[in-house]
Amino acid sequence: MKTKMMLGGLGVTMAVGAAALLAGSAMQSTSLKKTYKKKAAKALKSMEGMLDGVQDFLK
Repeated sequence: MKTKMMLGGLGVTMAVGAAALLAGSAMQSTSLKKTYKKKAAKALKSMEGMLDGVQDFLK
């Protein structure tokens, strides 16, 4: 049960971080927007991979 709560908290934290990143990138120039989008996509993919690994570990 604690792991489910932890994963839920991690998901909420990721969502808040992504929203903050998008809000911040909206105020930047076009070239910086593209850079931040690429970095955000890479971060989300790596977090997805980590969560998949944790889920496989818990099974």
